[in-house]
Amino acid sequence: MNAVVGGWQIAGIQNYLSGQSIPIVESGLNIPPGIGFGIRPDVISSTETLGGARSKLDFFNGTPYLNPNAFAESAITGNGTPLRVGTAPRFLPSVRGPGRYSENVRLSKQFPIHGWENAFLKFGGSWTNPLNRKSPYISDTTVGDTTFGQVFAGGGGKTLQLDARIEF
Repeated sequence: MNAVVGGWQIAGIQNYLSGQSIPIVESGLNIPPGIGFGIRPDVISSTETLGGARSKLDFFNGTPYLNPNAFAESAITGNGTPLRVGTAPRFLPSVRGPGRYSENVRLSKQFPIHGWENAFLKFGGSWTNPLNRKSPYISDTTVGDTTFGQVFAGGGGKTLQLDARIEF
């Protein structure tokens, strides 16, 4: 019984990542040459988020996270050239994107091969994302876009990989 039930090894890897910094930008501007960093909008409200993304995300339509009313496009000329860089910092200092969580689990065992000295059959399996977690992300941080500041989720799915080998 011990040959089948005993001697198993289990290993796990857990990744818990905090959210990334969020840059807020403008697009569709006639930016003069030499300004490669883009133009930032103006911050007009201190309420930059809508209270955080809900635990149930709408994967197809997005879940509002950033407050679009907290930002305004900076002043431009008639041909779309910005008059100045907006008041928004390069990255929002007090707001981060959603965190990401993932796990991997490995189960393995080695069986001696009788008749061969120091030979083993090693059998194992790795399970990626056993809790079927999704990866939330903010895909659009351009002020004025219809999906500005919305959280979507991708990924998910579980992967099970089995392996076996003989060592001698």
